[in-house]
Amino acid sequence: MRHDVKQVIPLSKMDVNQEGIINTLEGGTGFQTRLQALNIRIGKRIKKISTNPFRGPIVVEVDRSRVAIGHGMAKKVMVEIINQKSHP
Repeated sequence: MRHDVKQVIPLSKMDVNQEGIINTLEGGTGFQTRLQALNIRIGKRIKKISTNPFRGPIVVEVDRSRVAIGHGMAKKVMVEIINQKSHP
């Protein structure tokens, strides 16, 4: 059995303080341009800092900078979860 299967989930589904690598941006050119202006790009490490109830903005950290994006945008940012468990 293999345990190295990559888990890719939307940013909106990540837990607070969970980290991952941005895998895909599932939106058009305008969407991708907006995210790139916030330094949210494929291959970047991202950490979910906080989320607000009722689909409010989600605060993330990329390159030691924190930015807030809407829940709808966060659903289109696919993130490969980084395994944070330590190995003996």
